[in-house]
Amino acid sequence: MKLILFRHGHAEELSEKVKIDSLRGLTAKGRKKTQDMGQILKNMDLVPKLIATSPLKRSLQTAEVLANLFGISEVHECVELKPNATVISTFSWLKSQHLSQNIVLLVGHEPQLSSFVSWILTGHHQVIVEMKKAGFAVLDLDVYAQPMKARLEVLVGPKVVG
Repeated sequence: MKLILFRHGHAEELSEKVKIDSLRGLTAKGRKKTQDMGQILKNMDLVPKLIATSPLKRSLQTAEVLANLFGISEVHECVELKPNATVISTFSWLKSQHLSQNIVLLVGHEPQLSSFVSWILTGHHQVIVEMKKAGFAVLDLDVYAQPMKARLEVLVGPKVVG
C-alpha cells in the first residue's frame, strides 16, 4: 500500500479567542498550503481512497480540505493519530484495519508523524525525518510482511509551493 502521512496545516495560536489546543483551527495560510500540497499529490496520481485523521480541529480541517480536493465524502477520526499517541498504537491501528485500499492518507501532528516515519523505516525511535506543516511523506509499505517492508518514496515540505 501507499501510505501518505500528512502534517496538518498552519493553525491559529493559542489566544483569548482560542484557549484550548485541540480547538485551534487552520489559518487562511494553513488552508492554502494544504490545498496546494494536496494538488501536488493529485498531480502525482496519489489520490487516496481513505483519509483518517487526528480528532483535533486543525487536523480535521486539513483532512476536510484534502477530502474535498480528492472527492472523498468522509474522513475517519482516529485517536491513534492524536499528538500523544505512540507510533506502536498508530501502527497497530493501521494494521488492524485490513485495508484493501491502495492509497491511504493519515493526517496528524508532530512529533508523532516524524517518529512514525522514522520507526517504520528503521525500526528505531530515533527521528531521522522532519515533517513540516502541510508537508507529507509517501511510504510504500507492506504492514503484513514479516519482517515489515517499507520504502520512503517522497518527502515534501510546503516550501515547494512558495
